[in-house]
Amino acid sequence: MNERPSSQSSRRESLSLHDAAELILEECRMVLPGIQALFGFQLIAVFSDGFARLTLAEQRIHLLAIVLVVIAAAFVMTPAAYHRQTGAREVPSEFITLSTRLLLFGMIWVRATWPRIRYDRLMSFSWKILLPLSLAITFITATGIVLADLFNNQLYYWAIPFVSVGVGLFTVVMIYRELRRKAYERA
Repeated sequence: MNERPSSQSSRRESLSLHDAAELILEECRMVLPGIQALFGFQLIAVFSDGFARLTLAEQRIHLLAIVLVVIAAAFVMTPAAYHRQTGAREVPSEFITLSTRLLLFGMIWVRATWPRIRYDRLMSFSWKILLPLSLAITFITATGIVLADLFNNQLYYWAIPFVSVGVGLFTVVMIYRELRRKAYERA
């Protein structure tokens, strides 16, 4: 019989903290576009004709789901901001633990808000709302990086996720106000 030695079956490859940090940050970069697309899916339903026919409680539940997606995006963006703040040369083990927990917690929020959506509505919403919103968030990120480099102040790196989430929440509030106005006109 050919048996493997026990030393081979229990071998593990060690990973440096720097490599682990790069893997976590790469995972966050891969997950974030999916969360942004989910945010778009959620907002498509808000602009559909059937949304106004929902009860007020159902509309609020859907808007809560949109807020949860925005929170998930903040959880997934936080490790990159934290990594910039602590410095790329220095990777504490706490960073790995915190980043892993934030990524997992963000994914739990994403799963809690998973919708079913029609493709035509998705495309319409993507061009009308998501593209301008994405450009605005890209502008916010670029401005934050330029300001941080210009003034040599790391606080601007921390402001990027918060301002981006603020823009997202402002969008949700404006959509909610528009829907309430439409519902009031129909009544």
